Amino acid sequence: MIIREKIVLDGAGNTRDLGNISFGGKKIKDGLLIRSGNLASLSERDIDILENKYKVKAVIDLRTDLEAKEAPDIVLKGAKYYRLTPLTESAMGVTHEKATGLELFTNGIDIKTDPDTYMCKMYDKFLFSEHGMSEYRKFFDILLETDGCVLWHCSAGKDRAGMAAALAELALGVDEETIAEDFMLTNFFTEKEREEKLEMFLTYPGAKAIRDYIYALLSVSEKYIEHVIGRMKNDFGSVEGYFENGIGLTADEINTLRNKYTESIN
Repeated sequence: MIIREKIVLDGAGNTRDLGNISFGGKKIKDGLLIRSGNLASLSERDIDILENKYKVKAVIDLRTDLEAKEAPDIVLKGAKYYRLTPLTESAMGVTHEKATGLELFTNGIDIKTDPDTYMCKMYDKFLFSEHGMSEYRKFFDILLETDGCVLWHCSAGKDRAGMAAALAELALGVDEETIAEDFMLTNFFTEKEREEKLEMFLTYPGAKAIRDYIYALLSVSEKYIEHVIGRMKNDFGSVEGYFENGIGLTADEINTLRNKYTESIN
């Protein structure tokens, strides 16, 4: 079960505490695992919430180098910062240092491929490539070593951060139905922002011809999480096989994560 609630910040969207998730007589502990959009525009109020209410100890930036350079995070006192790049510019097809908003956003779109297939292929790049799995292994290392609240984010808190959340939930033993529900809440929490961005992008020359792809890039579909979990089972035999042989996360480490981040519901 998931409570439809988010951490309301002025300058960061889709910010959610995984502590809202309960499953099988257990729940994820409150205030320890937070997913978010980028932290480049935090207000003083936002900073106070993250520093003093949640006492964030680690911030994981999952954006590309170019994204991080163009919109640097506001630094939180007391937090250690990490840069992971499960999806690189080269994997996105960006080969030059400076790309315009629409060009970076839609680079590599193949109109011969339907939007859902295109998105699933993008997920494959950062979840099943050697580089991507290595970066998400580092994500789990940070969860294992940090004493306190861990916050991770990408640009919109949707794909790379959403998959980090799904991976954490899978490792913690959350059922697939609840994971899919949490993944899909992005559409619920970003509806207004999504429509505003779509309207803005459609003002670019040529954007109307790829409207369906832009919309897919601004939203999530249950097909994406189903594709990811299905490929884990197909390629590695099981989700546990993906963790062990893909990510390199051992059964003992998974038990450590569960002891650290979950608790029984009384």
